[in-house]
Amino acid sequence: EKYCLNNPNGATRFMTHPTISYSATDKWNATYIVNRNWKTGKAFLIGNNSATLSNFGTDGNNYTFTNQSGKTVKGTYSIAKTYGKITVVSIVATDSQLLIYENGILIETLTVATDFIFSKIIAGDNGTTNIFNGKLYFCKIQNGESSASFVKAEYDMLRSIFSEVE
Repeated sequence: EKYCLNNPNGATRFMTHPTISYSATDKWNATYIVNRNWKTGKAFLIGNNSATLSNFGTDGNNYTFTNQSGKTVKGTYSIAKTYGKITVVSIVATDSQLLIYENGILIETLTVATDFIFSKIIAGDNGTTNIFNGKLYFCKIQNGESSASFVKAEYDMLRSIFSEVE
């Protein structure tokens, strides 16, 4: 099994990296492969682990995004079917939208300014403690807006490397 980070028991663990900041007009994208082993509460997969600023993750059965200005949007697509499964998640930030892909397929478009700060990975918050039960197999953050065909090609390439992806 190949993974870059593992947090088996959900203690207050996370990975920090040099801060990457994007303004509301910057285009950026991030792709990660994750096995989500939680079904309730919040888990901030990428961002700065603040409950109020710059986080992307899940809240119950839905993806959630909070920009650096404090605006939160919660999606409507149910991600319950991917609990316990290894999934490629790609997010593409345009000027006013966040496009969310699972396994190369667009599943949700959230309308929100996409100013964001990345400084932590696989941090979570259930209201009292940091929790992330699962494994992160891959994480990439880059400048620019990826096209749908690029996201699909990236998924196909990652699937060829990580055969565990479902």
